[in-house]
Formats: sequence, structure tokens, C-alpha cells
Amino acid sequence: MKRTTLAVSVVLGSVSVASSVRANGRFPNAQQLRAIDGETLVVAGTYGMLLTTNGGKDFAYQCEAEIFGKPTGSYTVDPLLEVGKDGAIYSGSLHALRVSRDRGCTFETEPSLPRNWGFFELERPPGAESGTVIDVCRRGGDPDAPVLALVARLDDSARTLEYRLYQTDARGVFAVVGEPIPVTLLDFGLTLEVAPSDPNRIYVSGTLENDPVLLASDDGGASFRSWPLVLSDAEFVLGAYLGAVAPDDPERVYLRVARRVQTSDGLYVRDDSLAVSRDGGASVAEVLRAPANLLGFAISPDGALVLAGYGDPRVDETLSAPEAVGIYRADAGVLAFEHVISDMDVSCLRFTGDGLYACALERDPLGADPGLTGDFHLGFRSGLEAPESAGEFQPLLDLAHVRGPAPWADQRTTACQTEWTSGDPAAPVPTGTCARLNACDDDTKPSPGALVCGISQGEGGSSGSANPDSGSGGAPRGGAADGCGCRIHGNQPKIPWIALLLGAISLVRRAVRERRARAS
Repeated sequence: MKRTTLAVSVVLGSVSVASSVRANGRFPNAQQLRAIDGETLVVAGTYGMLLTTNGGKDFAYQCEAEIFGKPTGSYTVDPLLEVGKDGAIYSGSLHALRVSRDRGCTFETEPSLPRNWGFFELERPPGAESGTVIDVCRRGGDPDAPVLALVARLDDSARTLEYRLYQTDARGVFAVVGEPIPVTLLDFGLTLEVAPSDPNRIYVSGTLENDPVLLASDDGGASFRSWPLVLSDAEFVLGAYLGAVAPDDPERVYLRVARRVQTSDGLYVRDDSLAVSRDGGASVAEVLRAPANLLGFAISPDGALVLAGYGDPRVDETLSAPEAVGIYRADAGVLAFEHVISDMDVSCLRFTGDGLYACALERDPLGADPGLTGDFHLGFRSGLEAPESAGEFQPLLDLAHVRGPAPWADQRTTACQTEWTSGDPAAPVPTGTCARLNACDDDTKPSPGALVCGISQGEGGSSGSANPDSGSGGAPRGGAADGCGCRIHGNQPKIPWIALLLGAISLVRRAVRERRARAS
């Protein structure tokens, strides 16, 4: 019954969202971050993708239609994200893996992996496989390590036949590795991770007969052991997601456990926990639990420090307790967590060799409080120690300063520019992405090194060598660089979408508080 309950709640949630807003109209949360080099960062979120090639001075917008290969319509779709050799960006959705080799200017569907042909409204070619891409990750800690994909192979009725692992070769082409994972071991896959210190240690999380399981392989996928995940309040668990494998110990695995409980007055609240296995999945212990959404997780490069980030994604009426959000820290050896930052609504955390990146919900997205510090959509803290306050983070991005789609050197207009400015013309309020981010009115010129598509790599450059039919631009690539700005201007009414949404959320939460007060 657990799987049945989960499936119904997810479907109903998707329908309710789709009926009121388009797929990209959800609250603008950052969900994942990858650093390609010291200057190039990629952020994937509910709005699509943001990219910088000059260390955060300018962030360009890439739309969902380009990333996913088609407009998503009423689908609620979140992007995958990983980076590979030579800065390739792997994204897309479970319907197909999409790859960009020009710093995110264009994406192509990866032809060496199965895909969901129906999503693209295509007939499956003879001999081609149908499947969904569950997750992608890098196989090992080396920057040139291959990328691994977990794929569910489907029959003609869209039922899962088996799971397979695919790995990139030196040319970036995916090929099957290891042996298939039968549905007798895994009937619903969720996440994939590889131990940084041992590329043959591969973990997969999911469910088997409605119960959460963790699969582990120590021979590169040739065989897997399946371990049941014994979790407290299992009837409320929505899923167990691999957070990371410790960089210094392939046996130590961290999982984010999503849990939703219903209170006595009928409200749904988050109650997520962090679980750890010290023996490769044979046993698991929950070491942190809080009444909020566990969205961020990071381990320091030496494996000694563990950080967990709680937030509230504002995607439905499931509540997170305001006092529980923020960053929790613990030494990996003891895992006794302390709540070190409580005024940051976290949606992602990631360590690099230089420091810690954090994605967060902006508390003052309209800039009404000039004295507020530590408010950002993306911030960076130098050093590998635990932060003690939100003020230690250097703000790299607030959403109001996102630039539009990166300009093309030949000055073409792309479909992403329309999505940025206009959105849904039938909507009663502006739905273009710039309106949703409150970012339509910034006239500042791009900084040196900002992303420009269609020229050779260099200052402000990114090669635009992808297939001209692969993305939403549709015009031939190439041309000389010019000085055009990234922002696309139009006659948008000045109705900040985010203000409307925050107002609606405030009303909902006020009603919830009043209901609780009456109940008490």
C-alpha cells in the first residue's frame, strides 16, 4: 500500500500544479549545481538552467524547451545535471539525456541512450530501444572520469523490463556496462552514485515491492547486492535518495530520506531525515531528522565534515517548519549534528576544492530591505570549514540580476528569448521567466568573459558547433562577435511574479496558523 499511496499523492500533486501554472511556472528554486572550472558554473532549477563563464559576474538563462528538447507544456519536469570530460554538460530529463558541448548554448539528444519516444511525439525507429534516464553521475572523482547513466528499459506498454548502466567512452558515446539489474531486485529506481575512491563501487537506490532498497556493486556493475532500508516511520517515507558516498571510504553511504506526515488537524508537514550506512548498505542508521525538506547535502573533500541543508521548496501546501531550515554540521566520525545556520532556506549545497556553494531561497527577492545581509540565490564561502553564519557567504547571484539567454554572435533570436520575455500569452499575469524572477528591468552591460554563443572559446566566448537542428534556436551556427547585451528587452508590465506568489504563500500560511490556533 505504501507505493500506491505515494503514486496517488504524486500524481494528484502534479495535476494540481499543472492546472494552475505551466511546468516552468513553479517557485524558482535552484536544485543542483556543478562547477566546470574556476569560472564556469551551472545551476539547474525549476526555471531551467543558469550559466556563468566569468565566475558569477554574469549568469545567462537557458530555457526548458532547449534543455528538454521540446516545450514541456503541462509536464512537471526537473532537469538532470552532471558535467563530464571537456566541460560537457549532461542534462535533460528522464525522457532523454541531452548533452551540451558548447557551454550550454545548445543541447542535443544523446543518441546512444534509450529515450521515451512518446515524449518527443516520434515513432520508435526499428531496432531502437525505449527507456527513461533515471539518473546520471560521474564515475569517480577525476575530472576526466566517464559519466555513468542509470536507465530503465521499457517495453511497448511503458513497463520497466530491467535497469541498465551505460558509460561514456573517450568520444563521449554511451555503451552498456555490467549486467542488467532485474526488476526482481529493483522495481522502481531513484538515484545513482559511485564511490569517488573506488569507481567499481556503484550504488543505486529505489524500491522493491513498495519498500525502499539500496543496491551495491563492488565489481563495476557486473553484480549487485540488494539491502532493505529499515527506516523509522516507513509508512510515511516518499523515497530514499543517495546523497553521496564518502570520498575517503567507499563503504560509507549517505541517503536523504524524504518523509511527509499528516498532523492531527489534517495538515501535511515535511519530516525528512539523513541516513548513513557504514557497511556498504547492509545496515543503515538515521542520524538527523527535522520537520523540513532536506534538499542540500555536502561532504568536504577530505570526508571529515558533513553538512545538511534544510529548506522549503514552496511547491505545494506541505509545510516546513521555519525554525528547522538552515545548515546543520557534524564531524563524519561522530555524526552528532548541530544547527549552525538558521536564517537560510537551503535548496542545494556543494563543496569544491576551494570552498562551499549554497543555493538558497531569497528572503527579500524584491530588494525592499537594503540592510539585509546574507541574502542570495547562490552564494560561495571560501575554505573547507563549516560556515557559522549566512553572512560568511559571498552572494554570487540574486534572481533579479539573471541575464536573459546568452546572446548569439550573429544576433539571432531564439525560442528561449520568447520564453524569457513572454511566456504564456493567455495567462492573466506575465509568465515569462524574467517576470517570474523579477529580472526584466536590469540594463547593465555584460561583464568581460560573459557567455556569448557561436564564437570560439575565449573572452566571452563559447563555441556554437552543435547540430543546428538540435535546439530551439534553429538557425545556422557561427558568426563574428559583437557587443550585444544578454538581456532581451520588451514591453513587459511591471508586475513582479514572485511578489504575487509570495503574497499567495503568505495567505496560505496565515490560514494554516489560524487553523492551528483554533485547534489548540
